[in-house]
Amino acid sequence: MSGVAARTEKAGSWSRLSVEESPRVPASGTPAPVNPQKTKWGRAITLLGALLAETALLAVLFLAYEMGRHFADGRVEQAVDNAVWLWDLERALHLPSEQVIQAWALGWEPLARLANLYYILGHFPVVCALLVGVFVWAPQAYGRLRAELVIATAMGLVLHILAPMAPPRLMPQFDMVDTMSLVGPSAYPPPGSGIANQYAAMPSLHVGWALVVAIVVIRVLKGRWRWLALAHPVATTAVVVVTANHYWLDAIVGSALVGIAVLAASVLSTTLPPRLTRIVFGPPWRSSRLTDTAGNQPATEEASAESGDDFPSGDAAPAGEGDEWSPSYTDPSARRPIAASTPSS
Repeated sequence: MSGVAARTEKAGSWSRLSVEESPRVPASGTPAPVNPQKTKWGRAITLLGALLAETALLAVLFLAYEMGRHFADGRVEQAVDNAVWLWDLERALHLPSEQVIQAWALGWEPLARLANLYYILGHFPVVCALLVGVFVWAPQAYGRLRAELVIATAMGLVLHILAPMAPPRLMPQFDMVDTMSLVGPSAYPPPGSGIANQYAAMPSLHVGWALVVAIVVIRVLKGRWRWLALAHPVATTAVVVVTANHYWLDAIVGSALVGIAVLAASVLSTTLPPRLTRIVFGPPWRSSRLTDTAGNQPATEEASAESGDDFPSGDAAPAGEGDEWSPSYTDPSARRPIAASTPSS
């Protein structure tokens, strides 16, 4: 039997071997020595470079989003009219009164202050922590996370522009107050300062992004405790109402946009050309967990499973006609290589 492949009982077929059975050696026949310290630093540099590049990309996308929100500037009258229409619609739908819920929360000032802090710290910092965590420890799931965030945020931006909406805290006729100005801390500059467009309440991306966080935590982690992540979007919905930053329907629409984004990402991961799919949904860097002790990529799916990874890196699969790109819900970047074999001589 050859050291490269083994003939099975069925003539003409070949079985795949593990990394140990088919070691990669140089032409001299002697395995090349590996410096573990050098390999460790090389992987760290690779990760840092990929992380900086991804940070730059996300910064550009976020800047474009913030600039796009200002297209609704100067349309205060329309934003107020839309808010009145939405408030009347909620009453027609018999949704709970935001004013009653806020009045109850203001009955104990520390609760209002806690809501303000959650509104600030539970949004952007939590999303950034999720992005970094998935990028470093679950890179095979990062492409899908990024795609879902970008799609949901882009749809939200379109609604910000087409339907400017004044938040309840800027609508005195609704008998609600700005809790951030009342008890602090505040996340916004004074209205009309031009620093931020505060007439973009519809939809609530606070709630939308919180739902993305919960979905990804449940998707990536294992065990029953991961389902506690669903408490985050629930708490965020309560917080945006108590702080008078959003209406119930803002939260509902924000959640619906995330559902559409998840579905759209699933469809795109199976319909885009393979090369583009790898770029959008593939791992942003080669995880060290996908290499053996000699720094080589596992040759088979079984070897990848033994190393603790269910989804081999896109770089691990051999190039050629034997490649097969099979995205899945859990990991659209999962690339399942069909093993190549060489008959024995």
